Amino acid sequence: AYAQTGTSAMFGNVDRKVLDQTAVLAYENADSDNPWVDLKVNLSFSDTTVSQSNSATLLGAIGDADYGYRTWQANIENTSEFDTGAWVHYLTYGVQGSFQERTANSTRGGGTA
Repeated sequence: AYAQTGTSAMFGNVDRKVLDQTAVLAYENADSDNPWVDLKVNLSFSDTTVSQSNSATLLGAIGDADYGYRTWQANIENTSEFDTGAWVHYLTYGVQGSFQERTANSTRGGGTA
């Protein structure tokens, strides 16, 4: 158990068991002889589950709960190098995105969310 805001018990205590499983797939092509291609790709998946119990506040219990998050992420970027006479330029561009799904089960009989 821990106090949510420092050592003050005013906001309550709760026991939480957190399990996080994360996988990352990364690729980098920095050794290419092509100055236009310095490709980096990163794909990841995270599955986090939380089991919350024994909550207590000055106003009463907030209820036990089981919830979690599944998160998918992708990041693709490339850096191109080119020169214009006396100047060398580096242009980095790409795309990134993520998707997160939340799962929840209430022990108060409220179902899932």
